[in-house]
Amino acid sequence: MPETYALSPAFLEDFEFNQRHLDVFSSEAARREIVVFPIIREVYKHYYDKVSFWVQKTLVYSEKLSGTPDYLISKKSDLSKTRLERPLLVVVEAQKNDFEQRWYRNPMLSIATHCNSGMHSG
Repeated sequence: MPETYALSPAFLEDFEFNQRHLDVFSSEAARREIVVFPIIREVYKHYYDKVSFWVQKTLVYSEKLSGTPDYLISKKSDLSKTRLERPLLVVVEAQKNDFEQRWYRNPMLSIATHCNSGMHSG
């Protein structure tokens, strides 16, 4: 069974404040910065010794297959905190105007990442 953790009082206070006083639905950036990032960061605090958390980290597999996910969780590198290891989770918010492009590209990045160690950060 997965471990459970209590959310920190500071996180809960900030999250509730943001929900009450900020328009989290005004834009993709608002949702990403006010809702998504704080949640991922709060969870990451419990796993920072095992995984790395990246924000807007460009991935390049080939000239045609590359992208910059909003967030990325990877295996923690033994070499340095700036070395990207194999991604474990990639979070991308598809915007309405480019949903079809992202729908195709992101699974392809996932397959490329899984099948080949040739992917590197840009």
